[in-house]
Amino acid sequence: TAALIESYRTKIDATLKQVIGESLVFLNGERGSIRFEETNLGNFIADIMREYTNSSIAFINAGAIRASLDAGPVTVEDVWDMMPFPNELVVVSLSGKEIEEVLARSVQGTRDDEDGGFLHVSGLSFKIRDKKAEQIMTMPGKIPLVASKMYTVAISDFMWQGGDGYSLLKGKQAVKTGNPLKEILIEA
Repeated sequence: TAALIESYRTKIDATLKQVIGESLVFLNGERGSIRFEETNLGNFIADIMREYTNSSIAFINAGAIRASLDAGPVTVEDVWDMMPFPNELVVVSLSGKEIEEVLARSVQGTRDDEDGGFLHVSGLSFKIRDKKAEQIMTMPGKIPLVASKMYTVAISDFMWQGGDGYSLLKGKQAVKTGNPLKEILIEA
């Protein structure tokens, strides 16, 4: 049994230690940062989600991100450490009003709450004031969000199932990509 386990460990280690890219900077996924403020790692992941699905907007909940990436070589294991959950990437259609509600949920916490529901976004910019999202603009061009307009939004299936307080997203008609988010990150 020990020999069999060791043969699998060798194969698994070869896959996990495979260098798949390089980061020129530290990508911040530290719990004290990512759960309360925008970080370069959260933005990077959201950008990949949006580009992969060709969506207008992407949201990734901070609780999905569990580790930073140091500058230097990036391995498969680094990505698995950063995103250990098997979350699938899905696309939903949301009205501008629903996006406002999602963002309102995102910014309700304080730094001490370490809220896993704090969102990192792509395709939007906004200001946070008094636990409210204001001046919400779509990118590119900084066009104001239109409450009645429908937008395509890339999210994880965890959020789609209402996780981290996003009950608004639960049961929304979705297009499933069939791909785990961490595999999309490895590919990117």
